[in-house]
Amino acid sequence: MKEIVNECGSFFVNFFGVLKDFRCKEDNIYKPLPFEAASYVKDEKFLEKLIIPEGVRAIPAGAFDEYRVFTCLTFPNSLRKIGDENGGAFRFGSFGNIDLPQNLNFLANDSFLDSFIGAITLPDSMDAQMMQECIYQFENHTFYNHLHYPFKKVLNLPPLTHTIKELTNECGSFFIDEFGALMRFVCAPENNASECSPEVTKDI
Repeated sequence: MKEIVNECGSFFVNFFGVLKDFRCKEDNIYKPLPFEAASYVKDEKFLEKLIIPEGVRAIPAGAFDEYRVFTCLTFPNSLRKIGDENGGAFRFGSFGNIDLPQNLNFLANDSFLDSFIGAITLPDSMDAQMMQECIYQFENHTFYNHLHYPFKKVLNLPPLTHTIKELTNECGSFFIDEFGALMRFVCAPENNASECSPEVTKDI
């Protein structure tokens, strides 16, 4: 086991660069404002900042679940994986603005499940396929996270153009993207359960 120390604390990684443990420095634990002092309870998951150091290649499921980071969450260029087959690594927390690393090649579907996020930035140098996957996750699955701003507006990228195909049957129109993902459904009037209901339109 290797210990990597920075201003945030100690990060323990194995031979493969997988993060196995994190211990926060005392002076990186969130310091309450005066009006919070009376109700403040010290919590090592409430951090001033979280800077993941170079040398960390993978952050496993649950590593930073329920963490609150008040200034910045920073990832190293060495990072390849966020989460794993067991789930996401930053669920049920609050992380402010996030810059994803350029060499990322795996992002678990629920990496930021039910977390508060200010803005997400993807580097222009990120692999095109990984970039598409990241955009798909945050653009079309916003129930995974609470973005303070529309995702497209915080990307340092031109908006992607999707090739949308319409498939119809007796139920209605199904709009799918070039990867076969259902993006939108418009119910056919004759398939509507209530004659008084407006046409049902669903964005996926």
